[in-house]
Amino acid sequence: LFDASWARGTAATFPLSQGQLIQGWVDGIPGMQVGERRVLLIPSDLAYGDSPPPGIEPGETLLFIVELRGVGAG
Repeated sequence: LFDASWARGTAATFPLSQGQLIQGWVDGIPGMQVGERRVLLIPSDLAYGDSPPPGIEPGETLLFIVELRGVGAG
């Protein structure tokens, strides 16, 4: 599974809160500075576990490269 907002030329926007994102993102993004890139290697227990969406295998470790482009209010 591969998704790249860089290739689309648009940034993904989302609230950083539990219930909105996988736990690995909630744990891995805080502390980032605007412009920083970070590699998130997320084990299945902090992602989708044994009930992933289509395209991801149960128990699969996920790899993301994220770049913080900005921070909004609220």
